Amino acid sequence: MEHSHESAGHSEPEADLAVELARLLFDPRRARFFLAVVVETCGSEEGRRATSAHMAGFGAYLAARFARTVDDPAVLALMAQLRGMSLQNLVDPIGFEEGAKQIAAAARQLGLQLPSNAL
Repeated sequence: MEHSHESAGHSEPEADLAVELARLLFDPRRARFFLAVVVETCGSEEGRRATSAHMAGFGAYLAARFARTVDDPAVLALMAQLRGMSLQNLVDPIGFEEGAKQIAAAARQLGLQLPSNAL
């Protein structure tokens, strides 16, 4: 997983968080890679810890972008929805634009205000 972050680069966050998340989660290569990593690592305690740490880091990033705490129920619910949306996109691709619309709608339904480029 560290390699995937290194190869993706560390640029400034997108001004539109929904677009940023759609580009991350609705990219079929990234989604397949993450799914493969989860399947591969779930058989060992060390692998589960690494995957859990990766997911916690993503949660912390989302919480910061929404100016919420990492244990905020709305942030946790959005994370669960994003995982499901990413998997669904592998089965029935909708693309980045529609994905961004669905992400924005999910955030709004949970009472999360999509931030502009603020950390």
